[in-house]
Amino acid sequence: MGRASPHSVFLPCRACQPRSTGLLPSGTRHAEAQRRTIYSGSTVGYIIFFVFLAPPHDHLGSKRDASMSKNYYSEINLHITWHTKDSLPLLTLDVEALAHREVKQKIIGTPGVFVHEIGGTETHLHVAVSVPPTLVPSEFIGQLKGASAHEVNQQLKRRDKVLQWQAGYGVVSFAARQLEWVKAYIRNQREHHARGKVVDRLERITELESPGVEEEPRGTGLTPGTVDG
Repeated sequence: MGRASPHSVFLPCRACQPRSTGLLPSGTRHAEAQRRTIYSGSTVGYIIFFVFLAPPHDHLGSKRDASMSKNYYSEINLHITWHTKDSLPLLTLDVEALAHREVKQKIIGTPGVFVHEIGGTETHLHVAVSVPPTLVPSEFIGQLKGASAHEVNQQLKRRDKVLQWQAGYGVVSFAARQLEWVKAYIRNQREHHARGKVVDRLERITELESPGVEEEPRGTGLTPGTVDG
């Protein structure tokens, strides 16, 4: 008699179930197979058992990290400002609109960060945001500047770069009770500069005195009422 073709039958088997030994490496997919031979006359059959263990971190890990990342409470409000290259009036009305939009989109796309206000003049930009304690301000600001300049220049498609940012920035924290005042200050930037009524703490991008900004005594830079609206 000819030899019968082998066939596979999948059946539950206690012997091939994974044991909780803790010896299996985490994050690795394993396939365990056990063969048993059944003789019935001249017929040979193979019963193969497969046990697949999915990587434990595929879904559970991400959920665990997400839950841990929310295991805090914070109120971190930041006012951020930076200038165009050499403080040139590069932010014309059309360029400014694109720049503000791209900065806002980048902020919205950053987990845990909320944008409150964006404003500025032809030479610089102001932003008010709330951020999580895990955020690194220098990296975050660098991403905002790089992404916004790149996108603006890509969209305008001109031979020379239309928008370039100057190195450096200013970042100041403020209390929740000052949020509306800071938002109004950012919103009315052109008016404040036209009238010469600006707040030093919110205009600086270096430790040195900013051009055209008078030094103020320490402690008065963020007092609501220093500058109208």
